[in-house]
Amino acid sequence: MYYPYLRGKQFELILLRENAEFIAENDIHPILEPVKSEFNTLNRTLKTLCENEVNCTIIVNPQVGGNPVKITSILQNLVSECYQYNNILLGYILHAGSKTSDLTAILDKYKTIPFSIIHYGLQMVKKFPKPFNLMTTLKIIFLLMDLQGNCTKNI
Repeated sequence: MYYPYLRGKQFELILLRENAEFIAENDIHPILEPVKSEFNTLNRTLKTLCENEVNCTIIVNPQVGGNPVKITSILQNLVSECYQYNNILLGYILHAGSKTSDLTAILDKYKTIPFSIIHYGLQMVKKFPKPFNLMTTLKIIFLLMDLQGNCTKNI
């Protein structure tokens, strides 16, 4: 399995739509970190990926850009897509400033949607043991990323 990490820019989304069949055939799981508050193109891309049975992850707490897209904006505009299609996962980036309460609130609210947790080192996961023990019914995928954003391990 290959996990390309994309910023959800226009040409990246076009590439995903035009190559959805190839992506599905080659077990590729795109991770999209939205950089724009306008979601029409992203929604269209998600629809195409889902129609081709491509699993993908949408980051709900983007970290890129001078003014990252807000969690609430992403959840309001994209969660309906996640409910409509069963192969879209919500993703959360663990970083040094991550709060347990933010992550558990999202996990509690969206229990029926599969979830990915992206982190940059195993030591970050040790910070969150208690909430994960309480939520054993959730399907959570941990992806270990290197500093360039490449997935190095699915744990």
